[in-house]
Amino acid sequence: MDPKVANYPYLGPKAPVADICGSVLWGLRVDQVNGDRKQRGWGLTFSERVSTPYGLGPLVNHYKLPRGREAIWIPSYGAIRGEDLDPSDVQHRLFWILMQAGVKVLFVGGTSGTNDWRGLSTEESIRPGDFVLPWSFYRGPNMAGTLPDTGIGGVLPNLAQMASPFCPTLSDWLANYAEQTGHFRRVHRPKDVRVILRSPTGGTFESEGETAAWRVLTKVMSETDNLVYAMLHGDCVSPILCRHLGIHEAYFHIAVNWAEGHPATSTDLTETLDQIYVHDLPQIMLDFGALVLETIPIPGPECPCITLLKKRPDVYQDAMTQR
Repeated sequence: MDPKVANYPYLGPKAPVADICGSVLWGLRVDQVNGDRKQRGWGLTFSERVSTPYGLGPLVNHYKLPRGREAIWIPSYGAIRGEDLDPSDVQHRLFWILMQAGVKVLFVGGTSGTNDWRGLSTEESIRPGDFVLPWSFYRGPNMAGTLPDTGIGGVLPNLAQMASPFCPTLSDWLANYAEQTGHFRRVHRPKDVRVILRSPTGGTFESEGETAAWRVLTKVMSETDNLVYAMLHGDCVSPILCRHLGIHEAYFHIAVNWAEGHPATSTDLTETLDQIYVHDLPQIMLDFGALVLETIPIPGPECPCITLLKKRPDVYQDAMTQR
């Protein structure tokens, strides 16, 4: 283990709950979000970029909430203006901060391109305006799975099994809460539809080829297993690192458009998204996110997020060249 990493000082705040919501808040500047939260009676005690052993990290905002809970908000998945979100060092900075801050619950919300093979054929299909709790994910090539030189790097001392990669306890909680708000056309739970989240890479939308391929594949999977599978194209913050760190990932997506090339859409993709991001979502998500941070529970040790992290034999580490 590199002592420069192992002994690197953390100069940021601590909190049990963190919010790194991204595109659901893209219609608002950071100061607008903080201003709204101050009006709710939240005390902003810290708002600075935090240094990490992997480079200068993102802005970390720390609040004291009216009921006594402390919470952290890191804007837009830890993205920094002008820097690519894909490289692993961006994720390493974010998760190093979450680890050092002692975060137990990570609230993440994003937006998705809907690639449901059922299209408009049924009211149960996933359509723009729906609230979705993903069942699983399709790992992109740039998804970080380790934090080098922190004890969860290389051949890991623990094996993170990725059944129920998004906290099932908090998935149910978010679904119930979303249904109560009445903001969304439909709330889709993993027990009803097995939504797979596919992260975009390279700063672009999915291609028409990807859309066509995933529509066919999920249709065949549904017919084979007698279950309903569907694909969403959207951001996916590493469930792997969350599990290694013992973090319960409360993950949701709002379907905002049909995927590029999906036959159900005939509207301009960019104009549709700009309308939703800038005008339709901001206030809804400010209210939604604030109430979530104030009330979301912290699951106990029996949650799969904890039980699916398995200890590996020490010999796996000893079988390698020693540093």
